[in-house]
Amino acid sequence: MNCQKHAGKITDGLRQKKIKVTPARLRLLDIFEHAKTPLDASEVMTALGDQGTNLSTVYRNLESLAELGLLKRLSLRSRQAYYELSDNFSSKCHHHHLICSSCSKIVEIIDCHVKSPSAATISQVGFSEINDHSLEFFGLCRSCFQNNKK
Repeated sequence: MNCQKHAGKITDGLRQKKIKVTPARLRLLDIFEHAKTPLDASEVMTALGDQGTNLSTVYRNLESLAELGLLKRLSLRSRQAYYELSDNFSSKCHHHHLICSSCSKIVEIIDCHVKSPSAATISQVGFSEINDHSLEFFGLCRSCFQNNKK
């Protein structure tokens, strides 16, 4: 069941990208709207429950929605891809991630003080503009840190 609170924004996002609005896409994007952290394909499968969807279909849909800019694909030091709603379609504000290098726990941090390089620097290295950035911090969560001290 889709959350009616976010259904309008999700539907508008699909229509804006000229994508057919289907119950499956609405459900998939709604899962991300309510996710507290980025999700991988197996976590999406678990959230979908027993709806007759196979893992390859989930992967295809995740990649398609990422290519369209509705989802953001994150590679967090592993070969495993994680996804979250892109900033333009999420009710969350821009954020970064803290990732535990031991247990892979992911925590979002809202505090973003990253400043874009100057126009001169961008031009000097052969770019015309910067339209996004991603920043992840790796370390040990409190639990893993305590376990490593033992």
